[in-house]
Amino acid sequence: MATLAGLAGLIRALFAAAGRARCPGCGTEIRALGALQVADRLAGLPEGTRLLVLAPMGDRGPGTPAGQVLGDLQKDGFSRVRVSGRVVRVEDLLEDPAGAVPAGADLEAVVDRVVLRPGLFNRLADSLALAFRLGGGRLRVAVEPPGGPPEEHAFSEDARCPGCGAAFPPLTPALFAAGGEGEKAGLPLPLARYVRHVTLGPWTYPEVMAWPLATAGERLAELRARLGTSSPADLPIRPALRLVDELLERVASLVEAGLGHLGLDRPAPTLAAGELQRLRLAGALGRRLTGVLYILDEPTAGLHPADHPGLQRMLARLAADGNTVLVVEHDLDLLREVHHLVELGPGAGPDGGRLLYAGPPGGLKDAPQSVTAPYLLGKSRLRRLRRNAPRGRIRLRRAEARNLAGIDVEIPLGALVCITGVSGAGKSALVEEELRPRLSAWLRGEGGGVEIEGGPAPERLLAVDQRPLGGGALSTPASVIGVFTPLRHLFARTPEARRRGYGPGYFSLNRKGGRCERCRGRGRLALELGALPPLPYPCDLCHGRRYNRDALEIRYRGLTMADVLDLTAGQAADFFRRIPPVRAPLEAMERLGLGYLPIGQPVPTLSGGEAQRLRLAVELAREAARPTLFVFDEPTRGLHQVDIQRLLDVFDDLLDRGHTLVLVEQAPEVLALADWVIELGPGPGPAGGRLGAARPPASVAGAGGPTGPHLARALEAVDTAR
Repeated sequence: MATLAGLAGLIRALFAAAGRARCPGCGTEIRALGALQVADRLAGLPEGTRLLVLAPMGDRGPGTPAGQVLGDLQKDGFSRVRVSGRVVRVEDLLEDPAGAVPAGADLEAVVDRVVLRPGLFNRLADSLALAFRLGGGRLRVAVEPPGGPPEEHAFSEDARCPGCGAAFPPLTPALFAAGGEGEKAGLPLPLARYVRHVTLGPWTYPEVMAWPLATAGERLAELRARLGTSSPADLPIRPALRLVDELLERVASLVEAGLGHLGLDRPAPTLAAGELQRLRLAGALGRRLTGVLYILDEPTAGLHPADHPGLQRMLARLAADGNTVLVVEHDLDLLREVHHLVELGPGAGPDGGRLLYAGPPGGLKDAPQSVTAPYLLGKSRLRRLRRNAPRGRIRLRRAEARNLAGIDVEIPLGALVCITGVSGAGKSALVEEELRPRLSAWLRGEGGGVEIEGGPAPERLLAVDQRPLGGGALSTPASVIGVFTPLRHLFARTPEARRRGYGPGYFSLNRKGGRCERCRGRGRLALELGALPPLPYPCDLCHGRRYNRDALEIRYRGLTMADVLDLTAGQAADFFRRIPPVRAPLEAMERLGLGYLPIGQPVPTLSGGEAQRLRLAVELAREAARPTLFVFDEPTRGLHQVDIQRLLDVFDDLLDRGHTLVLVEQAPEVLALADWVIELGPGPGPAGGRLGAARPPASVAGAGGPTGPHLARALEAVDTAR
């Protein structure tokens, strides 16, 4: 995540500029700094501090007599040395150098004695440079602060440990890029350990990269205060301050976008589409571009209503900077704030594609053909005119996956239950890592840490999420909902098919027979373009029909199988209205707002929301099913209010059949229409994971949590049983 957000490079540069390394072997601090960098750090000490700049003389070569070393120092103009911590004059030692400097004693040249005061920076830097040259890249500084205890600090130009002499490379951003992966990046173990011992303030690089964004903002502000504001030199504190300021600005944009719960080390493939989109949006703000067209697809998807104002401010800033922001969106609050609103419709698929309105939101009141206007103006409302009384409960004890704080949660049976909370509050952890695994184990007779009281107890668990449907390019809505098999039997029973001996398998797209072998039943071929993605184009043999000429000669009531697969679900339901095994699943698709989908459309081209509703259509078409606990992941994401109403009606149908519905949901209007609301929080990450409320919607609205104010307003905007 940090890489996508443009934060990883800044963090690595910050560690290289201001990080402090320690020898992984002996723990001694390693200061691979130049003379200006050392002077910059020392100049920040209190005025009046006494400094003794020393150059170690231990590297003059093995067996070099002490008298020769002292003589050379005197010739070079040095009048004092320090022997085992005691400062003496060189001329006094030259009378008996062997006795005054015994074997094994520490001998250091006194390069300069400085009392810190304004205007001495250049002298200090020159003395430090001389000490580095004299000491072979190493020096020591004895520090006596006014009224404080004396200290000593060792510095090295070549990242050599003053304690054990081990050598290490200088700190660079590239070293941290490799060190973050350790041995996986091909970095030797000692070097990987060295990188992990570098600290920025009290934090190591792995610790920083594990921060959630919200925590990063707080800790960086703390670091900014520690680093101070100025020093006489330009290195390294001033660059570090600039890096911290840049990081603070970018992190603030990401938190404002509702991403404060994301860890800096979060793998990019695990990000939801809405999170990834807002991440890129915040990055665009940080680059301060102008004259750019930004196209955003449902940016509020998965975002808690408490985070909507921050997103709206980001979009407004992009527009104010001279950019154009084009948003595909259904959130009514956001639609009320736009400058220009375009509505297409009135239906979907063949029933849509017409311009119903274009202009400011206020003008919708004069657009009678608009489908959105009644909801935007409050004339139409989502409705659910009943409440389902719970008939039992599922109890989970000590749920503690990820950030969950060992909470006990009760889920009513036979009810519409919504789990909500700010992003990162623990909703997915509760559902995906506690409820589903525990209930699955219980259904297998393995206990699973689940207690069930009352009934009907679920006999199945079904997750209805927005993950892509499997089956590959030959899978279609017709095959997913189970109508393709009866359709093939219908065609096989036609007189011409029977005369030719074509069975149902002949019309399959998965094997040889009636399919086009040039495209293997896909209807399309792909032109390979080397490094570029393949370019699909219609099959030049079947011209996109998917079947060969012989198969296309078989017709049912005038239509070929290719014609049937081109029908929308609504058209096919009408055409096969006398064939219940075909009609019922297709009508279920219509009820869920999928009547516009061609039943032969390749499944990989469906959106996440279409895939989720198609899964639900399969269940809705079942004539009888065992009591099931359905788990939905934001089922209203990307839906217009008309489609949300269809979905709510289907939910009531499933409840009437004895099922239980658990929704991870953020839309306040849907929460207001639920039977039971479970709010987690109050914040993201470590600040979340606690049970805020578990009550009917009206009670949650007054519970004081982050969801409460938005739920209270939503209760006034929907029609529901009181």
